[in-house]
Amino acid sequence: MNESWIGIEEIASHLDMKPSTVRTWAKSGKIPSKKIGRHWKFRVSEVDAWVECGKSAMGNDGLLEGKLTNGRD
Repeated sequence: MNESWIGIEEIASHLDMKPSTVRTWAKSGKIPSKKIGRHWKFRVSEVDAWVECGKSAMGNDGLLEGKLTNGRD
């Protein structure tokens, strides 16, 4: 069975995030998504896998967000 696509509001609620943050991530290609017309769509399973593999903690530069590059937190 094919999984349904959901919108920004639903995925933001699922992630306990602001819709504006999810929209920014979608526009930058940070979060798995598809743009259909003017709307961003998401599959919960793809977003959950993205969170589980740790990519959600990565910044746009490939470094962990909030971490210093010299190894100190």
